[in-house]
Amino acid sequence: MQFKTGSGWKACFDKERNYYSAQYGGIMAYHLYEISKEQFDKLDEKMSEYEASDIICKGRHLYMSVDDRCGPPYSIAFDNEYRKLCPWANIMGSGRLWPEELTDAAVEIFESEKNNRKQRREKREKREKQKEDLKMIHLEKIDHKNIWDIMDLKVKRDQREFVASNVISIVDAYATIGTKCHAFPFGIYKDKKPVGFLMIGYNEAVMYDVYDVKPPEALKNNYSIWRLMIDKRYQGRGYGKKAIELALDFIRIWPCGKAEYCEISFEPENTHARDLYSSMGFVENGEMDGEEIVMVMKL
Repeated sequence: MQFKTGSGWKACFDKERNYYSAQYGGIMAYHLYEISKEQFDKLDEKMSEYEASDIICKGRHLYMSVDDRCGPPYSIAFDNEYRKLCPWANIMGSGRLWPEELTDAAVEIFESEKNNRKQRREKREKREKQKEDLKMIHLEKIDHKNIWDIMDLKVKRDQREFVASNVISIVDAYATIGTKCHAFPFGIYKDKKPVGFLMIGYNEAVMYDVYDVKPPEALKNNYSIWRLMIDKRYQGRGYGKKAIELALDFIRIWPCGKAEYCEISFEPENTHARDLYSSMGFVENGEMDGEEIVMVMKL
């Protein structure tokens, strides 16, 4: 990376990505921008913050944070990818992040944010479409009509180590028959199209006796999200989170009686799963399920 640094400002040229960006300000008001090559070339390290900011602010605003003591501190992410775009930046955060709706309104109103309008409008349209898509997500019991469609669903190649195949999961569900463990396998559907697989368990600890392995305490007489996968063609659309919400709705009708917790686990390397489960209220309880980290939600 190539940098230009002045008093109160800094600019960067990322050669690998051919990407230019710059920051200026401090604790009271911090700004991060995407800039052009022409803007980068105009910047001179002898420039003051005021002179440099006059050039930088003609770019696309990525992020700002304000704590001028004239009101509550706040931060605005005009582009949610700002950290990824500018890993070099010394990003300052002084207060609560504005919600997307308020940020959209500010971009439409203020002339200074016109460079963000096209992108924000496209993202807003994408969010609205995703909301409509999520309304069509539902669970269907697996039977002779859809079992083959569900077994054909696959995750990405690099995700196979994190989740069992749907064939194995359905075999596991069959194996609970006649035990004190109960399994509820479902297809995840968008309208009439299968997009994933979900299996809810109750008292899953019973199945560990087969392997003479001590189960996590969280699996004893509690519910669990035993398996969850979204087909590789439909990932990144919020379907996994929606499926967990539907699973919790099902659990709270207490098909096997009331319980204290819902358990879920994940491989330590699967940081996406950790972030997703945490965002929904699951917390680590200190237990391990083999090599997997256990999380629980109080029902």
